[in-house]
Amino acid sequence: MNKPPRERYTRKPNNIHAVICDFDDTLLATRLLRINLLLKTLGDYGHVILVDQLLLHWGKPFNELISSVAPRVNYDKFLLDYSKGMQRERPQILPGAETLLKFLDSINVPCFIVSSGSRFLVEQDLEAVHLLQYVTQIWGFEDTPYHKPDGRVLYPLLCALKEKKVDAEDVVYIGDGLADLQVAAVNHLSFVAVLTGLHTKAEFERAGLGGEFIISSLSELLCRTSWFRIAFAPSETP
Repeated sequence: MNKPPRERYTRKPNNIHAVICDFDDTLLATRLLRINLLLKTLGDYGHVILVDQLLLHWGKPFNELISSVAPRVNYDKFLLDYSKGMQRERPQILPGAETLLKFLDSINVPCFIVSSGSRFLVEQDLEAVHLLQYVTQIWGFEDTPYHKPDGRVLYPLLCALKEKKVDAEDVVYIGDGLADLQVAAVNHLSFVAVLTGLHTKAEFERAGLGGEFIISSLSELLCRTSWFRIAFAPSETP
């Protein structure tokens, strides 16, 4: 996929009528917890996998990640066993995530999650921390044949928004990865990078993202990122 023009990385919306969020390490701190749990569960299946081996495939659709490191594992059975482990290991809500989701809900701005993970597991995590009710819809790897960084992963969602008179220029995408940035850019969406994942500020800047669109945590989105606050209709701004 061709790299989008730099200007698409630095645009601000005039209004915000919908928000798209990545899930892992954007809303909930999942990576370190999930890595340890995946290694343990894979070990229970007789697969001794090193962290570096797992990280080589990190970000792939969840079923592809498992098949890449343990191709002979029965995925459906593995998913159930891994899910049980997840229920015992509740993830941590990242700073500002709860405030953001509740804020969007309070002003009737829908929030959609687009994840390479399993929708079933994302729902389970959000329910465990009592945030599922604030999310409008979750798109997991099961819901589309395309996956990040392929921009087509958003086509069904953006088409559904278009039918509700929400244009791409009024949508903000929030994510922690360069793949999220690429998906947002090829779809002409405003993008905010949050530095709670694997990628650094320097990496986002090298990819063409302006510094004002890079935040250390979601707490800054409402507290320090003025353009984000004022992009809501004046009557809806808290």
